[in-house]
Parts: sequence; C-alpha cells; structure tokens
Amino acid sequence: MVSKVSLEAIKTWLVEGVDEPETFVDLRWEVLDEYRDSDGRLVSLRVTHPRIPVNLVVLDMEVGETKLPCIRLVVETGIETIDLEPKLKTKLYRLLLEGSKMPMAKFYLFGDSDEIGIAADLDKELLTKEEFEEALAGVLLGYMMLMETSGLAELLSISEAQVLYTLVSNWYSRGVKRAEALERLVRAGLDKEIAELIVGKVYSSSGTLTYM
Repeated sequence: MVSKVSLEAIKTWLVEGVDEPETFVDLRWEVLDEYRDSDGRLVSLRVTHPRIPVNLVVLDMEVGETKLPCIRLVVETGIETIDLEPKLKTKLYRLLLEGSKMPMAKFYLFGDSDEIGIAADLDKELLTKEEFEEALAGVLLGYMMLMETSGLAELLSISEAQVLYTLVSNWYSRGVKRAEALERLVRAGLDKEIAELIVGKVYSSSGTLTYM
C-alpha cells in the first residue's frame, strides 16, 4: 500500500529549509498559526516568508470535514471583492474564470468578504516534494497574473517581481529552455512583454538571478 504524505511532513519541508535554497519549498518558512483536531492531528498550517508578498495555507482535506484524500495549497491574496464597484467586480470575476484554466492552480472566493484565493489540490498518495514545489510555484504565479491583469495594481511590486525572477531561475537551473519558460508564463496569463523581460534577464545572466 502506498503511504500518504502527511501535513506534518509538509510542515517539515517548509520550516527546515536550506542555506542556499533553489526552490520555494526550500525557503525557511515561518509558521504563523496551525490548527489540530481533537486527536492532535494537524489539519491546517499558515506560513509566511519575508520575500513572499502573500501568506500560504496548507490544509489536509482528509483530516478536515471534507474527507478528501488530498492536500490543498492556498494563497491568501488579501483581495476582498464584496464591496467592489459592480463593473470592476464583473471584470475581476471574468478574469478569475479565465485564470482557472491554469494547469494546477484555481481561483475561488472564500469568507464573508469574498476574498480571492488561489488553490491547488494534490493527491496525498502521489505527492512528492518536487510536485509540491511545482504547485507552490503555480499558485504564486497565479497571484502574479492576477495582480498584473486585474487593474488592482498598476505594476508588479519589487517583492512580486522577485518571486517571478526566482520562479524562472528555478526553471533555468532544471534545464528548462528559454522558449518553454516564456511559454509557461504567457500560458499562465502573464503579459507577454513582462514575461519576456523576466525571462530575458534571467537567461542572459546564466540563471544567477534568484533573489532568495
């Protein structure tokens, strides 16, 4: 029988980190809070990192009420939509529908204020650290795409640009070709000019721009 990855193991991946991280999962994340059920099993985990502009939440959906055999990775964007002007809200919701065509990450609304979340569900029986890293990169890229296309931010902030540089640098270190890196960013919804700028800077510097 294949053993399932536990949320405890994922917590270890996130908080241990390495001195010279090459991936997002190997950053030394700080635990903001965690929730355990009456049996002491870890149900949810919220983490942060000073280089990342959003908090991450990781939930064990099998231990929780849904009883689904998966781990859910969520970016809390902090963007509340409940009080938005109707035209902007309609535009934003259309963007969320289009953005949910991304391979791994999906947009959704949660809470009383209809806050935008970006989530990826991962099979506990098949999950590896490498797949978790891919999902983590995917939800962060989804956040970048949302900020760039929604009109909620005129330009990517320095922190957000650093996330993109790190993501593309990781692809470079894994042997992803320049054209494929550009295609991935554009396919995920990032503006082509911004994608070309990010990819060009990373690949012209031999992939050394990591900003960790």
